[in-house]
Amino acid sequence: MIWVEYRRSVPEMTFCGHAGYAPAGQDIVCAGVSALFGALARSLQRKEDDGSGTLEIREEDGGWHVAFHTEGRAQDEIREIFETISDGLQLMEETYPEYLSLRRSVGCGERPVPDDKMRP
Repeated sequence: MIWVEYRRSVPEMTFCGHAGYAPAGQDIVCAGVSALFGALARSLQRKEDDGSGTLEIREEDGGWHVAFHTEGRAQDEIREIFETISDGLQLMEETYPEYLSLRRSVGCGERPVPDDKMRP
């Protein structure tokens, strides 16, 4: 199973695990998550290149951690990028719940979002 944790307050995502849907090279769940991870990294790299903040990508315990550090107006744009990727992961999770688990968490000072409000 692939586990993804998305912390809205930072924003940041951590990806770990393997889907196990099919053999390596044929695993559509892994391919989908990899494509979304690549889109997230590329979009955030563009924001770093334009001076909007600092991208942090690191390998961590067999997975990947992605965060973007910024202040001011750019925060809303960065959060929207993360939300879009999160929406894609959520759609995949709904189709392949035994192979992908997405956990959205909130930080200090934020109200928890009821599960029915997080799903379209």
